[in-house]
Amino acid sequence: MIIFQNLFLVVKSILFLALAVFGVGFIIGFHELGHLIFCKIFKVAAPTYSIGMGPKLLNKKIGTTNYILSAIPLGGYVEMAGEKKDVPKGEHLFSSRSYYQKICIMAGGISFNILFTFLCFSFLYMVGIPKHPILHDIKFGNIIKQVLPKTPASQAGIKKGDQILQIGREKIGNNLIDIIAAQPDKEVTLYIKRGDEEITIPVKLSSQNIDGKNIGILGVQPDLIDENTMKPMSIFKAFAWGAHSTYRALTAYGALVKNMFHKKSIDSVGGPIMVFSQTMKSAEKGWLYFLFMLAFLSVGLAALNILPLPILDGGQILILSIEAIIRHSLSEVIKEYIFITSWIGFLLLTIYITFKDILNIFW
Repeated sequence: MIIFQNLFLVVKSILFLALAVFGVGFIIGFHELGHLIFCKIFKVAAPTYSIGMGPKLLNKKIGTTNYILSAIPLGGYVEMAGEKKDVPKGEHLFSSRSYYQKICIMAGGISFNILFTFLCFSFLYMVGIPKHPILHDIKFGNIIKQVLPKTPASQAGIKKGDQILQIGREKIGNNLIDIIAAQPDKEVTLYIKRGDEEITIPVKLSSQNIDGKNIGILGVQPDLIDENTMKPMSIFKAFAWGAHSTYRALTAYGALVKNMFHKKSIDSVGGPIMVFSQTMKSAEKGWLYFLFMLAFLSVGLAALNILPLPILDGGQILILSIEAIIRHSLSEVIKEYIFITSWIGFLLLTIYITFKDILNIFW
């Protein structure tokens, strides 16, 4: 019986992992589809549309484009005519297009990711969306629902179910988050009710840089004191809330990306392992949460690609803008040097974040 239970858990985990892989691959594919669509609109030949890496699962030519799907859904690209030296000159080259057409093509992936997030949020508001602190003003209580590992709370011995009555001289009601946020890196005394007894726990808060401002971090998830889902809305109201939530999510990710090169901020960033882990967990909770997660992944991919790194869309847009200002193309040697340098930096950052994810999971 135990063998069958373990087998069921393994099969269940594999299915949710497959769903997570599909979800991440879909987001990347939709991003690249944005580039492809704008190539078609401006009549730029696109010989290849490729998603993923590793063994090829699909390799089919439709029209003038060869569509490739590989086993590992990390990364993708759209090859545009004129990128390879062996492509003959012609009117369907990316290089022959106007500045604004090139910008539209390079920004196509970002715009499609934002569009997907907007459509997801709008649909979720029509059926009833789970509340999220980034998107909604949520009232939290003072009872600890979860203690996050490797945080000041876990190190101080705070437990699930503890009720924080007071921090220093401040009485705690629904102001727990605000009181903690206002005291970055400070030593505070928590007055806690645990069961029938009241105890005091000294703790040194950590901090995180968000949008240029340090906020205090305890590392707990308190309980909600209002409903955790939004009621279904009409289509027009859902679209309005969808647009608002997309903007809030994009600005939140933008602040994270802006500060991700600070040590304390980068430690809060997850890599590929964390992305798949969180996507699996959302799939286990149900399709609404899974769709909610995909919306966040999509807008996160958009925010990441805004970075002015040549290996990302934002960097390509920056180079195109510089060339438009100086009215001539940068030399291929300079472009290649900038590309390789940024690629090495991005790769090292990815390795660091992935290694950190592994440590968080297994240690």
